[in-house]
Amino acid sequence: MCAQPQSHSTHQTIRFIQHNTAKSTSVMQTLLHLARNTADIILIQEPWIRFDNNSGSWTTISHPSCNSILPPSPPHLKPRVAAFIARTATHISLTPRNDITNDPDVQCLSLSIHSTPPTLILNIYNEKSQAPDNNDRTIERCVANISLPDRAIAVGDFNAHHQWWNSNVRNQKRADSIISWTDTYHLQLLNEEDTPTYHYRNGTGTSVLDLTFATPSSTEFITSWAVDDEATTGSDHEVIRFEYTTAAIEDTVTHPVCQQFNFKKADWNLFSTSLSNLALDAARRMKQHTQYPTEPGLEEAATILRDTLLQAASEAIPLLRPSPRSKSWWNDDLTTKRRQMHQQKRRWKTTRGDQEWRSFQHTRNTYFHAIREAKKSDWQSFLSSAKGRDVFTAYKYTKPRRVERTPILNF
Repeated sequence: MCAQPQSHSTHQTIRFIQHNTAKSTSVMQTLLHLARNTADIILIQEPWIRFDNNSGSWTTISHPSCNSILPPSPPHLKPRVAAFIARTATHISLTPRNDITNDPDVQCLSLSIHSTPPTLILNIYNEKSQAPDNNDRTIERCVANISLPDRAIAVGDFNAHHQWWNSNVRNQKRADSIISWTDTYHLQLLNEEDTPTYHYRNGTGTSVLDLTFATPSSTEFITSWAVDDEATTGSDHEVIRFEYTTAAIEDTVTHPVCQQFNFKKADWNLFSTSLSNLALDAARRMKQHTQYPTEPGLEEAATILRDTLLQAASEAIPLLRPSPRSKSWWNDDLTTKRRQMHQQKRRWKTTRGDQEWRSFQHTRNTYFHAIREAKKSDWQSFLSSAKGRDVFTAYKYTKPRRVERTPILNF
């Protein structure tokens, strides 16, 4: 149940992050920490993933500021993409479209906000299939077969070299299927020309592997595409940010997941009293529209019933007030060590020297070790002081979390 319907401002901006996290929990934890207050949707390639035998499903890390969405995948095929949506982004509906594809290297998500037409989001890791008898890459075996709507955005690690996104390329590699696919749907590339998104692990060069495409109908609403030089996570890929602004729509009804009531803090006695006081008048007005039923009359009666319930609820039940939070183990020392890692990476990007690369590797490894130690220390401290029902909280923490919105059933 939500608060009262209302009109909305003419535009809403959704903040995106895309990033290859190199299968590292430390990189993912850093990214999600940096995304607090600055991103609504985080699209990840090569996330840290494990299979939980107890639940029979794949799972990834959790964070108090966001919910995770993983593509469906059987036990023998590991998902290589993942999405997170900020818990503060209650105005956004991000629904898995598992009816479009079940490939573990592609994630199809339907994005909608208020009454705007939905936008299809594709989160792609373009790599050879994990199936032993299939060497086709993701674009060839899956993405090229997906029919794109007018509004679509495709992001990911495309693992391909072409002069379209890197003018320094002399030998095109793994790009033919991508070019054919983009030509079919007239997709536009949003990357800044020749802006590196990947740094080779040996420190000797850069490339452009992480790309953002959009259909013409979506391109006009995308702004501020940029590599975030300040968001050093320890990955060899850069963090990419962009914003998507919805078209103007006035006087819409509040989305069903907006302004949710906090039922845990409800005063049910007060709710019962308020509803009783409102019920007689509501029943009288509804009877006027249902005595001789017509379609408009039944619509009005339903509106009266809804508004009566909402009015009683607003008097007795507070609203949820989600806010971004850090992990309990995150501390000032980790912030300092991440800053040191960032400074060393900037020095190396300026000089490209071997010594600067080794210094960056050292500070990165020190930072990752500090994350592991902080998590271990926080967990041991919690267990040593646990009392009573805390044992159930501890058990809850050990269970895998795999949060998904209910998928759309019919199209």
